[in-house]
Amino acid sequence: MNNPVLRVGVAALLAATPAAAQEPAPAPPPAVPPAHTVRLALDLGFVNAAGNTDVTTFSFAETFEVKASRWSAQEFASTVYGRSRDSTTAEQIKAGGRLDLKLISVLHAFVGVIYERNRFAGIARRFEEYAGLAVRVIDRPATLWTLEVGSSLNQQRNTLGTDLGFAAGRVATQLRHNFTRATYVEEKAEILPNLDTMDDLRVNSETTVVAPISSRVALKLLYAVKFDNLPELGFDRTDRVFTTAVQIVF
Repeated sequence: MNNPVLRVGVAALLAATPAAAQEPAPAPPPAVPPAHTVRLALDLGFVNAAGNTDVTTFSFAETFEVKASRWSAQEFASTVYGRSRDSTTAEQIKAGGRLDLKLISVLHAFVGVIYERNRFAGIARRFEEYAGLAVRVIDRPATLWTLEVGSSLNQQRNTLGTDLGFAAGRVATQLRHNFTRATYVEEKAEILPNLDTMDDLRVNSETTVVAPISSRVALKLLYAVKFDNLPELGFDRTDRVFTTAVQIVF
């Protein structure tokens, strides 16, 4: 191609020809959130002393929870058993379940049932069915604060065999703060006034601290206080329980 005019014409033609458009790389498919999450936690605590002191204390708790986008269900059970020589010194059993349904972003409705036995507080058995509304005042990845209001029906039998049924109000709060994914502190409190006998007021509080040992094992500290302003005859108003347990999460 020695003709200079021809060379200039070919160069101009090449410059005017648009470059082949490169197809953009396909975007990765959007992440699909799981339909629901499942969590099972087991808490185990045991103390045994023999010799001059003969004491055995055992605590166990389990929580099974399923969460979806608009609802969650929880089942729980716990027991504290203590024995000194030939005498049982503590025997507390609590179990129940709860179903939550999201109405709007911050408002939930819930229903639940609880069974409780504490013969060292004079309670042979107590069934409680409750329902209400919960407002999430703070709902952040690290902090959750909820306020609840509702009512409950109670069927109670004391250790003397006397049956009592009554309706109660229920005001509760829960505050949980996660320092890391597996380290958190949580406070739960509820006030349960008997609507038939206003002097019969119960207050329950639980303070929990969890610190991980490994990815699935953690150390759990729980301090629970139960106050009954009108206890069974011959029993104290306040019960306090402090437990240290190893928590295993599945």
